[in-house]
Amino acid sequence: MQVTFEEIHETTRSRWLARWGEKPEATVRFFCFPYAGGSTNTYRTWQGLLPESIDVAPVQLPGRGERLSEPPFDRLTEMVEALARELMPYFDKSFAFFGHSMGALISFELTRWLRRHNKTMPSHLFVSGRRAPQVPEPVAPTGNLLEQEFIERVRQLNGTPKEVLDHPELMQLVIPLLRADFAVCETYKHQ
Repeated sequence: MQVTFEEIHETTRSRWLARWGEKPEATVRFFCFPYAGGSTNTYRTWQGLLPESIDVAPVQLPGRGERLSEPPFDRLTEMVEALARELMPYFDKSFAFFGHSMGALISFELTRWLRRHNKTMPSHLFVSGRRAPQVPEPVAPTGNLLEQEFIERVRQLNGTPKEVLDHPELMQLVIPLLRADFAVCETYKHQ
């Protein structure tokens, strides 16, 4: 008995993939990976902007959105292993990856994992906002800074809304996620 994508999707609907207006007849599934501190909301409008042949599948990592109560990953290796295991059922048709910043690193390493394990590969890998993986970052690590220095550095990066940065209680919720995401990026060593 063959299980359809829709049946698989129903069993894991809200955990790893956020879906808005799915396109079951699409020929390509387009997985989108977030930047550090980002969530699937970044890709919320993409489904309506892309052709009917492309079904946008934003990836919801632990520690954000509906998965806020789950601990975030702080190491890329563990994240990629979990993603490979959880997303494999969705590689049942042609698929592509897109990642911005930290998401670029995630999608790149997930593609490498699939190749190493002789699994189906994405038809395309699109990355933005990140240096080539073998090129070291020119800035000092951020994740281990004292809280005020950390918040100031996050402010300088200009990726977190001012409303969040100016709300101390909200920042207390966001800081552990941001530190974990920075750890994912800052502990990464290209092999």
